[in-house]
Amino acid sequence: MVEPSIDPPALARSLVDRLGDRRWFSAKSSAVERVDVRGWWPIGASVAHTIVGAVTADGTSADYQVPLIASPGSDDRSAIHAVDPLVIDADGRRWDDALATPAGIAAYVPLFTRQDAVAPIDVDGSLGALEFHSFANGFDDVAAMGRPLGVEQSNTSVVVGGRVLIKFFRQLSDGENPDVEIHRALGTVGCPHVAALRGWAETTVDGRRTTIAMAQDFLAGANDGFDAAVDALRTGAVDQLTAAADRLGEAVAVVHRDLNRSLGGRRVDAAELATGLSERIDEHIRRVPRLAPYRERAAALVAEAAGAGPVPIHRVHGDLHLGQVLDADGLWVVIDFEGEPATDPALRRAPDSPLRDVAGMVRSYDYAAAVAGGGPAAVAGARAAAEAFCDGYARAAEHDPRTPSALLAAYELDKAVYEVDYETRNRPDWIGVPLAAVERILGG
Repeated sequence: MVEPSIDPPALARSLVDRLGDRRWFSAKSSAVERVDVRGWWPIGASVAHTIVGAVTADGTSADYQVPLIASPGSDDRSAIHAVDPLVIDADGRRWDDALATPAGIAAYVPLFTRQDAVAPIDVDGSLGALEFHSFANGFDDVAAMGRPLGVEQSNTSVVVGGRVLIKFFRQLSDGENPDVEIHRALGTVGCPHVAALRGWAETTVDGRRTTIAMAQDFLAGANDGFDAAVDALRTGAVDQLTAAADRLGEAVAVVHRDLNRSLGGRRVDAAELATGLSERIDEHIRRVPRLAPYRERAAALVAEAAGAGPVPIHRVHGDLHLGQVLDADGLWVVIDFEGEPATDPALRRAPDSPLRDVAGMVRSYDYAAAVAGGGPAAVAGARAAAEAFCDGYARAAEHDPRTPSALLAAYELDKAVYEVDYETRNRPDWIGVPLAAVERILGG
């Protein structure tokens, strides 16, 4: 078999101009100054699963995986179903994003099936073998034909055989990815609200273990929670929305229960959580002058939350919102447990109050109202849905997340000031949505 060959300097030069445009590139606030091709693994005859290091003008550096497929000049572009095509001219050859092509996606399936280990073409001496793991029968009878999933965020997901979803974690981080860890843990206790884990791929970079990809059941026909909420608010189907929100609250409470069962938890004094909340809120206020008038009221709320006494903490989702849940024929399924890729991996694995996830869902209904038009009816419907979510959660958890109210409000404020910071830097036209929430939470 002829293995794909890359000219690292030529590829690096090309990526300096192109990497920053990728949807999954996390450091968009600063220009890419240098790209180093660290090496690649030959996947079949045409795919080079490449690892690159990117350094931006502000000094940020990170490693990304850029799977490439060599495309002959006569290649039929109609066969490439590209979500965000990456076409590179390097060393006189054209390379496409392998995860945007059926042939590129198909090259990975046999590696999971055989649980292969692929030796690297190691440019800087940093890469270990790329190892594929799968459970018994995990990929049996799965056709190799694949397609990219339509919506891309910080990862790239592809569907093979209409039955298995493979997610590639574009930005690499140290250790086992929390998405794999949590899916495995929840699977051991039979949690009904996650998709079954089928397999994963991992390697070492600079001697440290990192997860490359994970495979899980694909829930064909499942409805995205955010899109469903927006549609319900636009059409005035509030009763339908609140019923779904109530069921969703139950599902999230069950996931929290099973995370506590499988990975353990403990109780801490709320003052310990309040310290972290205060630090994060102060940092966002410091970065966004528009938040400065809220500093004293925010401090008072956090101080009140600190008096809540002993509270439970355990592993949580950490980035939960309506876009992270799917309605599969009436069964809510929670997805994407890896957390924010730009966050320190140790922080993503740290136990936290389950109220962080509850607050994330409450804030997400607020955004759904804004996308639905932001009128009084949409806002009232979203508030009703958020209350229904808490009702369902309270019933399943046998504890109302709204009691004590100050602690949940502090977590909502933490999320809202983060959103103000984010919108200020990325979508200034949207700043009014979280800013109104800050006013509401602090009694403005």
